[in-house]
Amino acid sequence: MQTRNFLIFFYLPLLLSCAVGYRQGKQRHRAVRKRMARPQHLLEDFAPISMAAGGAYGDGDSSLAGEETPGSGVGKQCVESPSGCNVKEIFKPGDPKEKSSAIAIQAAQDAKAANEAQGAAGQAAAQHIKLELAEKAFQSAKAAEAALMGKQMMVDQLEQEVNEASAVIEQETNALQGTEINMKAAMDASRLASQQFQAFSELHKTFEQNLANIQTVAMGVQQEMSSKTQLLEAAQNRITLLRKQLQGAHEDYEKTKQAAYKAACAAVDARQKASNNIESPVNSQ
Repeated sequence: MQTRNFLIFFYLPLLLSCAVGYRQGKQRHRAVRKRMARPQHLLEDFAPISMAAGGAYGDGDSSLAGEETPGSGVGKQCVESPSGCNVKEIFKPGDPKEKSSAIAIQAAQDAKAANEAQGAAGQAAAQHIKLELAEKAFQSAKAAEAALMGKQMMVDQLEQEVNEASAVIEQETNALQGTEINMKAAMDASRLASQQFQAFSELHKTFEQNLANIQTVAMGVQQEMSSKTQLLEAAQNRITLLRKQLQGAHEDYEKTKQAAYKAACAAVDARQKASNNIESPVNSQ
């Protein structure tokens, strides 16, 4: 429950930011007399990606496009995916794992759709529309990277739970071994008391009481051993379940990572196209 609340608190501002940016982009696209955005604003928006990739604008593009760098979430390959963004579907309540995966996939689709729309616009589209499409691709890439961070947190938590369960199993195993030793000692004492009872009939009453006490201790130790055995079985079942969940989380993390890679690559491609279109009028003059 705490993990779910944390993920909702973490992703809700990102989802709201994406939704507001998407609606504002549509309104600016439909406006006829909108003032064109200045190119340097777009370069400032892409500054975090350039810095994370290992250099300033221009030098870091090769890292974003072809090599994976720490903390950037950028992969080596991008696969085409269908376009479209359904904001209502994103806000639909559901499992946090499925929701974060859907966010990453939808972000990759939005980034790719923005890239395709920018290529289809060509020279006939206005310059400010291309800049807005590039900005939308960048926002989608940031949302995908945030989803990837959420998956990493889930994987780390499951690994911690597996380690804790392993420590519990080790402790209970050691306790069970000690209980077995105590039980064996109690049984040996019971057998010795029986022999003494047969040998010393004159002390029959005294040894009979000792025998009853030892048998009571042996019964208590046996019950304790049974309880420890049940606890050990429960711990083993728990670690088996956690390992399955960890495996599923690793697989889900890889899928989310690929989606984040696709979104980041599409964002870099869109930024490069927007930058080329900005530099072309300057060179012609």
